[in-house]
Parts: sequence; structure tokens; C-alpha cells
Amino acid sequence: MALIPGIIPQQNFETIRNQIAFVLAQELASQYARNNTIPQVQKVEIERFIPINEETESPLVNVSCDMGSYDNGNMVKWDGTYMFNIDAYTTANSTADDAGDKLAMVSLGRLVGLIRAILCNPIYKTLGLDAGTIADAKVERFFITDKSTVKDALSGVVGRVQYSLRCVETIDTVNIITGVPLQDSTVTVTLNEDKTIGYFYDLVTTAP
Repeated sequence: MALIPGIIPQQNFETIRNQIAFVLAQELASQYARNNTIPQVQKVEIERFIPINEETESPLVNVSCDMGSYDNGNMVKWDGTYMFNIDAYTTANSTADDAGDKLAMVSLGRLVGLIRAILCNPIYKTLGLDAGTIADAKVERFFITDKSTVKDALSGVVGRVQYSLRCVETIDTVNIITGVPLQDSTVTVTLNEDKTIGYFYDLVTTAP
């Protein structure tokens, strides 16, 4: 028979992954509302792994947990170190002045730069969660996937930002993390469920 008496709560890394997506959804939408020359991200998704529809979904951001390692453990808690992958997808059609591959790469660079700047901003050193929840959060690197495989007319390209942090995982505390409300009057973020592509944050932006 099962010996654990209650329901095991969501682990910190799950909550943090969701919070990364929430922060990016709000801030990317807010940036576009302030300057419509930057990429307008259609969705910020969580743990998606099927290909995107480049005609209707790009630009798109996907947040996933890549790995976790543990140390300083005892019977009730462990220090966890996690790596999160934040994938950015952009596409572009060729114009009379520029080729689509160039435009897609310029757009990708802008989007990757926005993601890095948001996550590195001191205001998000705890991602809006309780102080002490997260330690040593930093953007480790970014890289662009193999462009030689791009063959479609929309010149779709992908960049990955890798973000690491440390947090404590416990086995006996429920509701470990309580989110601090993130203030942005111009953006409403709604969590939806689509059985074909998983969870995603749908962005609805009003006047700035």
C-alpha cells in the first residue's frame, strides 16, 4: 500500500518554469505595445516540442526545463540547480530590399536580446516570487540553431537562451512558492489548454 499520506505538491522548478513564461509573456507584450517595430510574439508556450506553424504562430517563445541536479540534501530538502531553455522562433518573407533569411535573423536577434534583457533585469532577480526562493539566477548563453537546414519560403530560424538558477526543493511543505503580483496595466495573460500543443500563455494587449 502507498505510505505517503497526502498529495505531493508541484515542485519548485515547475512553478519557476511557469513563472518564467508568465514574466516573458507580460514583458514582451508590453514592449511591443510601447514600440511596434519589435517582434510581436504571438504566444509564450511551456514544454512544447512539436513544430510550429510558421505561417500563423511566428514569432513564438517556448520555455522548457532542460535538466536539474541536486546537492546539500537531507531528509526533507535539497538544493536544486536547474537549466531552462527558452526557444525563440521567427520567420520572414523576402521583400524588394532584403532577403527573408536576413530579416528573420535580424528579428531573431532582437527577440533573443529582449529575452536576455528581461531575465537579466534586477527587477526580476526573483522572477516576482518571494525573496529567498531563487538564488544565482543568470542567463548562461544563447545560440542559434543550424541555419543550413532552413529551406522553407518563410526562412524560419530558431534561437535558444539558456537560463540557470538554484532553488530549494522540499518534501514536506505545501505551497512553497507564493507569487508576487506582477504589475502591468497594458497586458492580460490567460492560461489556456490545447490538447495538441500543451499549455501556453495567450497574449491580449490593450492600449498602452
